[in-house]
Amino acid sequence: MSGRGLVVGVCGLNGSGKSVLCAALAAAAGCRVVSLSDAIRSSLAGDGIDPSRAALIARGNELRNEGGAGVLGARVGASIAASVAAGDAPRWVVDSFRHPDEVRELAAAVGDGPTGVPFVLVAVDAEPSVRYHRMRARGRLGDSITSFEEFAQTEALELAHPDPNGQQLAAVLELAAVRIDNNAECQGCGRRAGQRAAGD
Repeated sequence: MSGRGLVVGVCGLNGSGKSVLCAALAAAAGCRVVSLSDAIRSSLAGDGIDPSRAALIARGNELRNEGGAGVLGARVGASIAASVAAGDAPRWVVDSFRHPDEVRELAAAVGDGPTGVPFVLVAVDAEPSVRYHRMRARGRLGDSITSFEEFAQTEALELAHPDPNGQQLAAVLELAAVRIDNNAECQGCGRRAGQRAAGD
């Protein structure tokens, strides 16, 4: 990775291996990891709501409707830019993009000005059946999803929600400059992704 710093955005569908990639990048390149979903979880916690998958989706859509589609990216991007300007943590990994405007707002926030650092979006993917079985094995499906069919229906809304401020993962994935196939568990993907993101 570049010595001048780098912000790597990670996107992908549930069960694709985003958290594995983020952890690998943190270990391989000393990146600090932050998730856009953390802002949503904080909002839910303030209202005493359990952060289920359905609740996260609904609250994320609410926040985007209230503050604009890119609001979460703008908030996290501003925090990262301030940290870099203060001389702290030049390398970051940002997880859980759900709307293309989140990507654009964060990229603008970290790239503008004299302290700007490069931003690259990495997509990690796996076949739907692979992701479903991973999530079921980890107890990550939630009580509302009891079959692969229900999993697929929920995912269809995440890919292209009828509300333009809702989740638009298909459009996010199209913005990725680097793509990683993670049908097998990711081994060494942090190092490879870091090299590809930095153009090494």
